[in-house]
Amino acid sequence: MLERFKVPEEIAVNVDYQDMHTVVTQIFKVLGSPLEDAVRCANTLLYADIRSVDDAKEAVAGMRAETPNSGGLAGVSMTRDMGYVFPNVDL
Repeated sequence: MLERFKVPEEIAVNVDYQDMHTVVTQIFKVLGSPLEDAVRCANTLLYADIRSVDDAKEAVAGMRAETPNSGGLAGVSMTRDMGYVFPNVDL
């Protein structure tokens, strides 16, 4: 994070995640969203606030295909023309 965006600890205001989630959910309900949608929206908005940069990088790697240069963890998909792989089977 760029230094200019960091909030000094002496003026930072930390709010409990569950308290903030409750407030955000209630705001969406007041605006007319069904409860299920309000909870989903609150989850989405607050997700980044409780995660670190390393958590975000790990989440991206978990969705990226695992190829030599991608840094992904999700395995590599195969197309039908690649054939089949049978581990420990002699054909």
